[in-house]
Amino acid sequence: MSTVNSILLYGAEIWADSLKTEKYCHAMTTVQRRSALRIASFYRTVSAQAVLVVAGVIPIDLLAFERKRVYGRDADLTRRHAATTERDATIQTWQERWTEEKTGNWTRRLIKYLRPWIQRGFGDVNFYVTQLPTGYGYLRRFIHNLNRVRTPNCTSRGHERDDAEHTFFECDRWTELRHRLEKVVESITPDNIVGVILHSTERWQLVATHTETILRRTNADGCLT
Repeated sequence: MSTVNSILLYGAEIWADSLKTEKYCHAMTTVQRRSALRIASFYRTVSAQAVLVVAGVIPIDLLAFERKRVYGRDADLTRRHAATTERDATIQTWQERWTEEKTGNWTRRLIKYLRPWIQRGFGDVNFYVTQLPTGYGYLRRFIHNLNRVRTPNCTSRGHERDDAEHTFFECDRWTELRHRLEKVVESITPDNIVGVILHSTERWQLVATHTETILRRTNADGCLT
């Protein structure tokens, strides 16, 4: 991702304003999104903004504008100080954009605040972990939207929507696993789960393992057919 961004942003100090034109910004975002998808094996149908948030990749237009601002800062400021100050401004702008975003509602519910997520310094996202904050993956509601199963209902108790909220926080089938996790961390809900996993490396790994266990068993038990 660093390599892709470096190529995309070459000379951005000069041409950044061109990204105010929607078609140019869309073309650059498409390339960046494609690379971000590969960071954690996202499903291709995840919205661009949700992909960038979960992967921790700042949108390309915001990075371009940031470079232009750093380039234009007063000479008496060191480049490092200017870069730090402008990065803070970039994250704030991204946060405002994310709050107003119309897509990725489930992702935005879990990851409300970008700064602690993208600056955590630990915790890798992967094929299984990304299914929790995106709701795309080994979930019957998602599979049903792809016309691969007849109903989106949970196979355990016939719940009408086997989505991420039901699977990870409500389904009776996984009650024992949830209780086992909650004995070590705390009671988990969609509104606090990100705070739980950002608490420490150990908690991140516990939740990641919990998530992967549920999804692997769901697939192995034939619940997606």
